[in-house]
Amino acid sequence: MTTWRIITFSVLLTLAVSTAYPESRTDPVNERIASLIADIDSFVKWPDAKTDLDKPFFVAMLGKSSLTARMKELNRTKLPDGRKIKVRFVRAELLPSNAHILVVAAADDTLNARQLEKLKGTGTLTVSAGAIDLPIILRVDQVEVGGKTEVRMRLDLKLAAAEHLEVTQKLRKLAVTADIEEITTR
Repeated sequence: MTTWRIITFSVLLTLAVSTAYPESRTDPVNERIASLIADIDSFVKWPDAKTDLDKPFFVAMLGKSSLTARMKELNRTKLPDGRKIKVRFVRAELLPSNAHILVVAAADDTLNARQLEKLKGTGTLTVSAGAIDLPIILRVDQVEVGGKTEVRMRLDLKLAAAEHLEVTQKLRKLAVTADIEEITTR
């Protein structure tokens, strides 16, 4: 009888722990955006005005979503060249022109194309997590295809060129060559 009690207790303890601390499933879109930013120097070359290695690499984050926690982890880490990453959360009306990247983490009703125009010509890479109906250079989506989850990135080369951002061959190899490229990863 004691053996059954120990087995029952062990099973109940395992169930209690597994419900108290559920396995944290990572969001593939968040992981893709975070990995792109952590290795951004191999994907994008910046205009001269933003290549000062003495200043931190500035990522502005707009909107709260599950990506927010992942971006906080990137704060103060370093790029491969040793430059520290600085992540700052911003409001739509105060978009910083000195940001290297603006990540639109969630659809924000207050953000509109006119506000993004303030960043025109500043060399800022705009990235969105999900479908946002705005002029964004890199959009990262999660889609279901044939029962499988895929992460797709849509890259607008015209907008990147207008910002004087050079998309490297490494990123282009992942895509079909076109003005707007579809990049699919599984």
